Amino acid sequence: MRHKVRCGQLKSNGLRFYTQYDSGSTNEMAVICIKAGSLHDPAGLHGLAHLVEHVIFCDRSRYTEEDVALLFARTMGGPDDLRGIYTMHAVTAYGPIGPIRKPHNRKLFPVFSEIVRVPSLADETFSSERAAVIAELYLRDKEVIGVRLFEELYRSVFPESFAAYHPIIGYSDEICSATLKDIEYFIHKYYVPENTFVVFFGPKHEEARHLIENELGGWISERTNNTGRRNGLSKQQIKGGFRLLSESHSKIIADPAAYQYHVAVGFPTENYMSEDAEALDVLSRILSERMYHRLRVESHELEKGVYRTPVDTYRSFAHGIFSFYFATSDRQNSREGINIFHEECQRLCVELVSRVELEAWVGYMCDYEFKNVFSISPQELAQDVIISVANGDSDLKKLHARGDKLKSFLLRNGRQKLRDVARQYLSGHSATVIFEPK
Repeated sequence: MRHKVRCGQLKSNGLRFYTQYDSGSTNEMAVICIKAGSLHDPAGLHGLAHLVEHVIFCDRSRYTEEDVALLFARTMGGPDDLRGIYTMHAVTAYGPIGPIRKPHNRKLFPVFSEIVRVPSLADETFSSERAAVIAELYLRDKEVIGVRLFEELYRSVFPESFAAYHPIIGYSDEICSATLKDIEYFIHKYYVPENTFVVFFGPKHEEARHLIENELGGWISERTNNTGRRNGLSKQQIKGGFRLLSESHSKIIADPAAYQYHVAVGFPTENYMSEDAEALDVLSRILSERMYHRLRVESHELEKGVYRTPVDTYRSFAHGIFSFYFATSDRQNSREGINIFHEECQRLCVELVSRVELEAWVGYMCDYEFKNVFSISPQELAQDVIISVANGDSDLKKLHARGDKLKSFLLRNGRQKLRDVARQYLSGHSATVIFEPK
């Protein structure tokens, strides 16, 4: 049986931690999270947070490289399977992606604690990992049309002064210009206990506290006052927020690697802590289903086929976006799809959502994306906790209230509320990006 998520804090250094006791499982997971992601990259060094993750991940002082490699292989499948070590907009996380056996977790947690608490840096490791990041940028970013499409959409939706304008992995020229000193400055600024939290699922709350205290309780912040920090890293202010587009605009990119017309349309929204967050999530589900029906189910011509029609919301503490994506091999159909999307957005702004449609989606989201996550999906719950805390919900009030917020749309005036939110965000100007065959 899984219990509620509890919050705690070490008295020794203020480090926060979050636990969920599972009395019916012998598996655990412990993830150490630094509240420093791509939004914290300094100007001229976009991709630095991700590069830091690579560099300190590979340097260990208390353990031999061979011992760590064998431990990772035994518990998480080796370096190419370490998907729990990642950088997002607001956070960098170190730990297994899901529950693993208790003895394995108890061996891994000290290793990851050492990595973030006492990171050792070496010129050789820095050089090899910087080269690896450049290779990753091309392998997973520049050579993948879907990734490039949304990078261009972000650049079209947000002003260049916003931190979210820039991709998480950064730019090759700026990564190449990074130095070991830049890594050191970033670590001194962000890799400190007051900017760190741990998600530890499995053991009882006090047992988890004891385990965390043993590894991280003696960690003391060592911020420096070095005024020579490059690019004003110590004085950085993260710029973002909600700003409606002043006009609609489109960007068409001819790409020899494209076999279809890939289309993305986006509207800016408020950030993670917005009161409208759940309404936007419900609207995205309804709109995605409607677009699926119109572009796929109602299409009977071979060249106008459409496979997926996802409408997604993504938010951090510094930005929010409501986006739609589809691909088709027919040029005219790509343009018609854009028009249909705007038609459906206007429908949401004018008409009330049907009760049947609303009950179906709210019921699904409450049962399977909220209740089930807390009761049977520790991996998804851990991810929700990480995203919540990193984006300002440090006491998890917003996360725990999500179910009630979703069900409120089934009450009186709930449909009107959804229409009001649609009018606020989906009735204005939008940005469109199209990758087409060259």
